[in-house]
Amino acid sequence: MVIKICILALVTLLLFQVETDAVACCLSYTKHPRRCANLKGYDIQGTTGGCDLAAIIFHTEKGRLICADPAQAWTQKRVECLKYEKVTFQSLT
Repeated sequence: MVIKICILALVTLLLFQVETDAVACCLSYTKHPRRCANLKGYDIQGTTGGCDLAAIIFHTEKGRLICADPAQAWTQKRVECLKYEKVTFQSLT
């Protein structure tokens, strides 16, 4: 009986592990442009990794994630701004 309970607990833990490894994807874009000064970095979400929507995921200074449309002009400007700030910061060190 104890062995059955242990096996059940192990299977439950393994199933929970599989569920929590799911990919977090942007499902929609923000409608409000953010200032470059409030952003600290970004990631690129493609459509090949299990996500259906291509997006730029901005990381804010407060730790929030903002999904933006890569085709929008403001999104491209913020990416360029962050690239410039990173290069400038690295060249000073």
